[in-house]
Amino acid sequence: MKVIFFGTPAVATHILRALAEGGHDIVGIITQSGKNTNSTGKNKESQIQAFATQNHIPCLRPASLSSTETRQSIQDLGGEIAVVAAYGKIIPKTILEIWEKGCVCVHPSLLPKNRGASPVQETILKGETMTGTTIFLTDERMDAGPVLSQNQLLMCENDTGESLLEKLFLLGSQMICPTVESYANGSLIPVPQVHSEATFTRLLKKTDGEINWKEEPEAICRRVRAYVPWPGTFTFWNGKRLSIIGSMPINDPSDSIPGKVINFDDKTKTLVIAAGKSKLEISHLQMEGKRPITAAEFFRGYPSFLNATLPS
Repeated sequence: MKVIFFGTPAVATHILRALAEGGHDIVGIITQSGKNTNSTGKNKESQIQAFATQNHIPCLRPASLSSTETRQSIQDLGGEIAVVAAYGKIIPKTILEIWEKGCVCVHPSLLPKNRGASPVQETILKGETMTGTTIFLTDERMDAGPVLSQNQLLMCENDTGESLLEKLFLLGSQMICPTVESYANGSLIPVPQVHSEATFTRLLKKTDGEINWKEEPEAICRRVRAYVPWPGTFTFWNGKRLSIIGSMPINDPSDSIPGKVINFDDKTKTLVIAAGKSKLEISHLQMEGKRPITAAEFFRGYPSFLNATLPS
């Protein structure tokens, strides 16, 4: 089929490559403008843009999808169907109506669960053990269209937001061609979602990463894993941001003030901090403006950190 592809981050290239390798003709790519710059101050080329350049595919980076000019530019690319993978913006109905076969979307959750902007992070925050990838027909509502295919994935205890997202889009790359082809030939019937069972996630902010030491250690550790690579998990000490990179809950009651740095454990080489009614081990940290280091290195460099009380 002639496919228009919408996608922005690096993980979306798994879906893009699968379509191309499956014999589909990518006639146009729509992506968001890159926000990262190189040493010359120019935007870096994303992996999606690089794929377009290498394969001589027209690539559009519209600031908005709502203008008549943008709609016409996308329509001029042609295509029989559109495929969306983490584009990052809601696609308006005026665009969705362009293609004869509509628009299918790859979403990293088991819809109708965890619709919205941060499904992977929410899955980890809730301590769930099973997730999956859903491919559905897009409409003007957020992640609410009928389901075409869905596969489950058993999570690992140490999965981060980054590693789980990668796994779910790799799973989606295995699903996309069979799904698109079965839908196009009429052998796959879309199944409406049960909207009453829907749950929703929100767009994350940088401030979401700040630790509340009154939370229990298990919740803090899930936050540390969920917010890799962004927004990260952090606290403040001596007026500077202190990122927490590695953590582990300790099943040991504590009567210390939440946030108090209790001890450096020579056996585990970790810093022990009171959290909720228990304790938390910190294995890796990063002081603002510095490189990530182990807890042992941090303690040698900042011995006054012991007995500090971190803000909640």
